[in-house]
Amino acid sequence: MILLAKHTPCLRANEGLFRYRNQVFGAETRDDQSSVRDFGILAIDDRASKDDTSPQKPLFPTSSGFRSYSPVCPNSLIRLRQQASKFESVHNRQRGLERCLLDSQREKERMDNDSSVIQIRNLTKIYRDFWGRKKVEAVKSLSLDVNKGEVFGLLGPNGSGKTTTLKLLLGLLFPTEGELKIFGKPATNVEKNERIGYLPEESYLYRFLNAEETLDFYSRLFKGSSAERQKRIDELIDMVGLKHARRRQLKEYSKGMTRRIGLAQALINNPDLVLLDEPTSGLDPLGTRDMKDLILKLKEEGKTVVMCSHLLADVQDVCDRIAILFQGELKVLGKVDELLQEQEVTQLRTSRLSDAAIEEVQAVLQKHEAELVDVDHPTTNLEDLFLKTVYESKARPGQRYIPEEQASPSAASE
Repeated sequence: MILLAKHTPCLRANEGLFRYRNQVFGAETRDDQSSVRDFGILAIDDRASKDDTSPQKPLFPTSSGFRSYSPVCPNSLIRLRQQASKFESVHNRQRGLERCLLDSQREKERMDNDSSVIQIRNLTKIYRDFWGRKKVEAVKSLSLDVNKGEVFGLLGPNGSGKTTTLKLLLGLLFPTEGELKIFGKPATNVEKNERIGYLPEESYLYRFLNAEETLDFYSRLFKGSSAERQKRIDELIDMVGLKHARRRQLKEYSKGMTRRIGLAQALINNPDLVLLDEPTSGLDPLGTRDMKDLILKLKEEGKTVVMCSHLLADVQDVCDRIAILFQGELKVLGKVDELLQEQEVTQLRTSRLSDAAIEEVQAVLQKHEAELVDVDHPTTNLEDLFLKTVYESKARPGQRYIPEEQASPSAASE
């Protein structure tokens, strides 16, 4: 075998290394001299026969000829193989990274097209004491879905499992039984938290910081340039109505102002899913109206909002669907408008009628040429529905709402 340092990278060893370099780094082959110098290797010509005693004979004549002839020691061959293996390893890692990025992009597209942001199936959470004995069953076989772009209300008296459910969604607690997914991934996957904003019932913030410093501190947890962070901070401060107090320390804030800056902190990462625990707590009527308008604005932006609240009038104003929990069990689930209708009563709305027409009612509507506006069921309010559900649950414990797709045939027949 004749070992040559040739002025062209057409030999197999050099050609393989150049191919790896081009595939991994996207570089194009440069002139022959710089290529040989960069790799620091000698080309191997295995077309020479072992019996060939004329190393000066050019086996691959070119216009420029051979640069030089130099024998290669075994250590050089080992270095050549190691370098070729190194470029192959880099190439494989690059391909693996590209494959992971492609899979991640496809997964995000699939989750964006999926209508259910939250999927809960037979979720159960049991708190146990030091000895492992069951202390309390906070959530019992909870099953529900939260769709993309809706405002979902989670209602229930104290101790019904609302806060426990939110902590299970955030991955702060682990379920005893059941399945819980957010954006198509298990709730224990911490990567999902980049797309979630959370406002707890009590905001624990650094009281010696002002509004700007607080939002800047939390915004550094996420990717983004300094200019983007400052722009987002200005938008949120103006959104929650704290522009006049942006440089005051939080220890000087009232409770309502603290709730406002807590909401801004929950929205600092522009999340797709917003979890609000008692968002209107401590707010005056004007602040409550602003908070509800903000929730509706988040819905218009395509975000999904899940809120817990004891103020039923607020929930009735902004929520599309609600779920009522009692002692950890799901009792009511559905659209607010449908749940508040009184199906046993029918009301007729017409244009103004005379007293005689009112006495004759519906039988003489056409006779008096009255316009029939609509025929529907009168609605109650959310407070009455909530109290009715709680009282019925106390009178008949054990009853539970089961979604139609999970209802057994026997339950459906009943």
